Amino acid sequence: MKPVIVLAFANDKDNYLPMIVRESKNIFKSLQTHHDNGYIQVHKEENTSVSDIFESFNRYRERIAIFHYGGHAGGTHLQLETAAGEPQPANALGLARLLGQQEQLQLVFLNGCATLKQMDLLLAAGVGAVIATSVPIEDQAATEFAEQFYFALANGASIQKAFDMAKAFILTRYGPSREIKSFPYRRPNLETKEQAPDKFPWGLYFDETRPEVLEWKLPTSNLDSIIIRGAGVSTGAAGVNVNTGLMETLLNEMTRYGVEKPLKIDWRNLRAIVIDGFPAPVGEQLRVLFQSNTIDAQRLKQLVTTYQTTMELLCFTLLSQLWDARLENPELFIHEDYLTAFNSFFALGPDSFQTFDYVTLTAALLGIFQANHITCFFEKEGDREKIFIYQYNIYHSHLLFYQFCGISLDKLK
Repeated sequence: MKPVIVLAFANDKDNYLPMIVRESKNIFKSLQTHHDNGYIQVHKEENTSVSDIFESFNRYRERIAIFHYGGHAGGTHLQLETAAGEPQPANALGLARLLGQQEQLQLVFLNGCATLKQMDLLLAAGVGAVIATSVPIEDQAATEFAEQFYFALANGASIQKAFDMAKAFILTRYGPSREIKSFPYRRPNLETKEQAPDKFPWGLYFDETRPEVLEWKLPTSNLDSIIIRGAGVSTGAAGVNVNTGLMETLLNEMTRYGVEKPLKIDWRNLRAIVIDGFPAPVGEQLRVLFQSNTIDAQRLKQLVTTYQTTMELLCFTLLSQLWDARLENPELFIHEDYLTAFNSFFALGPDSFQTFDYVTLTAALLGIFQANHITCFFEKEGDREKIFIYQYNIYHSHLLFYQFCGISLDKLK
């Protein structure tokens, strides 16, 4: 059965956390593709009460893989809510015993202030890994850390890798000396304890007898996994069966943009026309792709590389256009819905560059263009419908392509 991720959020009307809504929305947005494809199930609770948590764990018994909490917290409690919106402390010992009974539970993420004391209880109860905080943390930093963690996890990172990438973002944004303000507490039932300012607020802790839990990743397949039959079988020296249909399809699309199709085409001439018709970064990847005559893992990997290169070029072009638009209009507005993708992009490092989700950033850029009435470079003035159609098509093509290539590559290993 598919694993379940339970997201629980709670707030306090007298000590309000304004970023909780954003954290909830953007975490779910990062996980939504996996949810929609049936790889996982995401269950989200707002204004969470103690009974809500127990109902969720009873409903998804033995299926919960991650439990995430966002809200006020301390060493002995998570602060939940009553039906009337009043604070409802949930005892850490009882929660640990509940969570420890879930045999498939990989991670508990307590994104509240000073939750480190709960870590020992959770690991002792049998939880594999815990993300907890050792000090009070600022609302915005907490939201950004969670956003980056789940954005990385949804793009193929392991628990350890996602934590490292989220940490890198916080260090990039706030510096190594923890330039993160401590969040002020006013409620005496929530314990907080300050520590040295040079220590990173979040920690990833795990059961030393289960180090493999840090390598856990979101699944990328379900019971309807795609299998390539006959993979690894050559199609002949000329490779006509493999490449001709692809090149003819590309050429037919290119003719819509001014490329003339010769009356008589041989295979070599067709390949040259297609490769030369694309910008050099994409054309070079197509050249490598067309050299293969075999349906195998290497060809699928080159398909992925070609696709990624195309998306990078498109994304960088849109970014440069947005830069120009921002210079022309300093008041240009970027909604918070698009900040997760932007923050991840600007925190890219050597280890994360190759796995970055350019489709999500491209969709964010197109959304910004729409909101600010910017005419995209591939859109004719006044033709607003094309950009909506393009965004829809590129998103769903991306899902189908990676479902096909990702699962197939696993089958071919």
